[in-house]
Amino acid sequence: MSSRNIRRAVSAASAVVVAAGFAVTVGAGVADAAAETVKWSDHFSQFTRTISNVNPHAGETITVSTKLERKVGGVLEYVRNVRDVHPEYLTFKSATANGKSIKLESQGAGVAHIKGLWEVHPLRVGGNTSATFEFK
Repeated sequence: MSSRNIRRAVSAASAVVVAAGFAVTVGAGVADAAAETVKWSDHFSQFTRTISNVNPHAGETITVSTKLERKVGGVLEYVRNVRDVHPEYLTFKSATANGKSIKLESQGAGVAHIKGLWEVHPLRVGGNTSATFEFK
């Protein structure tokens, strides 16, 4: 799968998951922070998207992470771009990939983008790639 298709799949799913997570809060009273996780597959790729708090209050930090895994039978894959799509009222705070701080490449209304080169191995333990964004 080309990196463009992965980027498109992650971006589209990010928007849906974030929108679904925030839609759950409509009509809800004051509640504790609740995480939400969604998984989906695209051939040999498995994506896991987690939002740390789908019931945020003004000023709280929300951590959004997307993990990419390759299933057995897939080939080595390289991730070069990660774009997070989120509600425009959230402010970007930080980004990490595989636990290391990453410089924000660009951002716009509701979009944060990082670049790098990460390998995702289908048969190696620890061969998964994850990107985490924090927003306030």
